[in-house]
Amino acid sequence: MLDLGLTGKVAIVTGGSVGLGRAAAMRLAREGARVSICARRKEVLERTAGEIRHAGGDVLAIPADVTRADDVEAVVKATTEYASAGIRVNTICLGLVKSEQWERRAKGGDVEAVYREAAKRVPLGRMGEAEEFGDLVAFLVSARAAFITGTSINFDGGMAAVV
Repeated sequence: MLDLGLTGKVAIVTGGSVGLGRAAAMRLAREGARVSICARRKEVLERTAGEIRHAGGDVLAIPADVTRADDVEAVVKATTEYASAGIRVNTICLGLVKSEQWERRAKGGDVEAVYREAAKRVPLGRMGEAEEFGDLVAFLVSARAAFITGTSINFDGGMAAVV
């Protein structure tokens, strides 16, 4: 097993109650990070926090709207331990990934049919999974990726025409 060196580290995951944010928070917690999650819908946020705790993770759930500066400040204050050095910033450029947003687009219909149709645009022939996104996030914040910073990573199954 690859030790990502996340035990005891602190991570803030915005939009951490569902979809990609939830997947990232779950993965980080499984790797031993102390996770602070925030989202607008308190009841959904608390449900996800309960799932993380039930799986043995350390989580702090903070209702917040990240479009509001005072909410963002409250999340950081309630969490981040500040690091005076070693803070890395990378961007994940999303392609088509299964999420609650796609399920809403199906409007109670056949979500798998929606996924199959969308996947026709992806060179790998399928949509990404939220758990795969969580794995990438966990790797990027890990000690194993300590020299990766200031970059953009395409998480798109080959949709971007770049190498």
